This record gives sequence, structure tokens and C-alpha cells, in this order.
Amino acid sequence: MSKITNIFVKAGIDDELTLIKIAYAIEVVKNEFIKFIVMAVFFAATGQFFPYCFALVILLPVRIFSGGFHLETKLGCFIFSLVVFLLPIFAALLLPIPKEALILVLVPVAAVTILCSPVASKKRPIKTQARRKSLKTKSIVFILLDCAVLAVLFWQEEIRYLSVGVWILALHSLQLLVSWLHVKWKGSGKNEISSSQQNSHSR
Repeated sequence: MSKITNIFVKAGIDDELTLIKIAYAIEVVKNEFIKFIVMAVFFAATGQFFPYCFALVILLPVRIFSGGFHLETKLGCFIFSLVVFLLPIFAALLLPIPKEALILVLVPVAAVTILCSPVASKKRPIKTQARRKSLKTKSIVFILLDCAVLAVLFWQEEIRYLSVGVWILALHSLQLLVSWLHVKWKGSGKNEISSSQQNSHSR
């Protein structure tokens, strides 16, 4: 047991399941923090620090609540995340696209995000309809906020950041759609809720 979870035990939280969840959450936050710092150093070294920060601000809230694809290893997760940021940031430089086309791309991106979210990871299943509804609502709020920010950039003709924002959300919506279809194919999303509801009725 880690020193941090010992603090919770001393505070009176001694339920084993709760402590496991706390330990998992702490581990996730630590790994994500390290990953984003390493990527920040990389993009700073390549002169793309501010586009990276913008992409992170645009993506992170939507990603947190909509979920999506998860890899099992830390290295795999880091490489996947790096590619997700690399492509939009450098595509905005290498493949300039008219702002009108970017806004058109944003429409199906927002629609897919709203339709498919949330998609849970295996380690953190969504066990109730209330929780699923809450996550979907927050996903919708943040994707609409992102669209509003990008619309402002459109009118101000900030093409570089508009492109970064649209493409980072496009990549997220693509992996979200793939994850959603995978869950639907396996039927796991429905089973998670059904089993939880059956357990609550049997108590």
C-alpha cells in the first residue's frame, strides 16, 4: 500500500475497494502528468509549444468525459498520445486547408462525439445509467464549447490554431467511433449496466 493510500486509511477510509479505486486514480493522474510534461518538452524543443498547449486545452476536457480508446502499456499509451498531437500540429503547417473546409469537418466531428460518448475503459466501467447520462451531458457541453472557440478563431482568421483544434478533435472522434463500434459489437456497454441494475435489484 502506498504512502498516499495510508493517509486515507488514517483518515478513516479503510474500505478495500475504495482504496483500490483511489490508488488507481492516483496512478492514472501521475502517469498522465508525466506523459503530458514529456510531450510539452518535446514540442517546446520543436518550437510548437503553444500549439501543443492549445490542442491539449481543446482535447482534454472532451477526452475525460467521452472516453475512448485505451492501450494496456504505458509506452503504447505515450506513443499513441504523441501521434495524436503530432499529426494535427504538423498537418496544420504542412497541409494548409481553407478555413471553410475546416468548419465543415467540425460538423461531423461534433456529431460523432455527441452520438458515441461516453465509451468506458475496461478498468473503469460505467455501472449506472445516471453516470452514463452525466458523462454524456458533460461531453456535449465541452464539445460545444470547443466548437464555439473554433468558430471565434474562424471569424478572426486564426487558421493555424483553427486547424490544430479541428484536427485534434477529428482524430479523437475517429478513435471514439471505433471504440464505440467495438463496444457495440461486443455488447459490453449494455451488459455493464444490465449486470449492475440486476445486482441492485437483488439486494
